[in-house]
Amino acid sequence: MSTVRFNSISQAVEDFKKTHSIFALGSLFQLLRIGMFRWEVENILGEPTENPQPIVNNSNFYAIADLGTKSHIYLIMSFDGKDNTRMETDRLLSFVLFPINE
Repeated sequence: MSTVRFNSISQAVEDFKKTHSIFALGSLFQLLRIGMFRWEVENILGEPTENPQPIVNNSNFYAIADLGTKSHIYLIMSFDGKDNTRMETDRLLSFVLFPINE
């Protein structure tokens, strides 16, 4: 298996926004912190790639690629706020990689 290396964080940010690669995401995890504003998260990861399910309030879903598995892996990020209204001032409450078998 080859190792993917990025020359800079900005290169990893650009790669993740284009490909949603698990390797780029691994480089970006160091930038994510609970309490970050939504706009800060989206500056790093870009716009969410999936619409959240109705039962998940105020979340971002990012489909992750390059895992070579039969499961679909998502980065799910939950934000504070109310009534499922997306506000740039929402703060990050949690984030997790989650496999969804289809």
